[in-house]
Amino acid sequence: MFESVASADGVVALAQRLGLHTAATAKDVFDCARAGDETARAAVSRIVDHVSHALAGITAVLDPELVVLGGGVGSQPGDLLTGPVAERLRDLVALRPPRIEVSTLGTDAVLLGALAVGLADARDLVLERTAPAR
Repeated sequence: MFESVASADGVVALAQRLGLHTAATAKDVFDCARAGDETARAAVSRIVDHVSHALAGITAVLDPELVVLGGGVGSQPGDLLTGPVAERLRDLVALRPPRIEVSTLGTDAVLLGALAVGLADARDLVLERTAPAR
């Protein structure tokens, strides 16, 4: 459910539902918002609300010190996403809200994570096969 709102496709779909038909990518939506387009700003505001509420629920259960946003949407500069999410989260979380940071992996975070998991599994499989029998 969260992915349907916070993914690049979700951002574009929301912006188009609100009337921003010129945006083909999430980057276009954020660029339009940064340029002052009111429809794009409304879309970004809704995205900030969704992300903030999702993080508030996670924070209530897990109490993380840090939340790292990644991917194309999560790597937006702080003026439109990270900063506003951190501000709204302070209003939603009763105790100390987590720090919100942008991943340094950029838009390849998912790919790099999948590669890391695959390499770890391959290493474990190789070591398991070459370990002497007990």
